[in-house]
Amino acid sequence: MTYRKLTLIRVVFFCLLCAIALATFSGLTKDFLTEWKQHLLLIITIAITYGLTIFFVKWERLQLKDVGVVANNMTFKKVVIGFGIGLFMTLLQLAFVLLFGTIKLP
Repeated sequence: MTYRKLTLIRVVFFCLLCAIALATFSGLTKDFLTEWKQHLLLIITIAITYGLTIFFVKWERLQLKDVGVVANNMTFKKVVIGFGIGLFMTLLQLAFVLLFGTIKLP
């Protein structure tokens, strides 16, 4: 199997493990009688995702700075670009809902 296929399989495996962790802990925290259960779920899944990231980075024999976990001089620019893309996607979704959906703004 080629290296590209193995990498793709590892990426899919990583995403699958993250989704399983989210679904599992979402089910475990749903019965908590506190308004902080969503925060608890967020903290747990962030920790698990970070742990999985470290595991997969070591598996690929990389360093955390190679995959963007450690900040460098391009970090701020990437954050701004990512925020801009996310904002654009949100506004695009709003435009689609307003144009084609049943929701109308007053």
